[in-house]
Amino acid sequence: MTSPIRQNLFERECDMQLLEARHLCQQLRKPAETGFLCQYSGDITYLHTDEGWLYLPVVIDLWSRAVIGWSMSSRMTAKLVCDALQMALWRRKCPENIIVHTDRGGQYCSADYQVLLKRYNLRGSMSAKGCCYDNACAESFYHSLKVECIHKCT
Repeated sequence: MTSPIRQNLFERECDMQLLEARHLCQQLRKPAETGFLCQYSGDITYLHTDEGWLYLPVVIDLWSRAVIGWSMSSRMTAKLVCDALQMALWRRKCPENIIVHTDRGGQYCSADYQVLLKRYNLRGSMSAKGCCYDNACAESFYHSLKVECIHKCT
């Protein structure tokens, strides 16, 4: 069996001097450079609620920066990220030629998630180890969500 770890299709080095998060999303969403029509970014975070932890994965369309898929659960499972990706595909009417970029989390390496990528003919891409810059758009979304909506700070 082959490793579920995917090549980083964005081919970026994790050099903080060269990467600025505010320019990264613009660089990632240039379809002509990749030959793919769309690029999605996926990530998962946790939120503290009065009832315990809530896990929230999202799928973001890097062209529009819209959250097109999400799911929530009190357990961080592979099904959770699969549900978020399936919502994104349903909302975009199962497009083709998509790069789906995530970090190397266990949920994204799971057999269920890999089967989903294959079933819909999606191209999986994963960040280099310890590199969060390729997912800067998702990280920025989570920051805004937590600061402006959850903690009510502006």
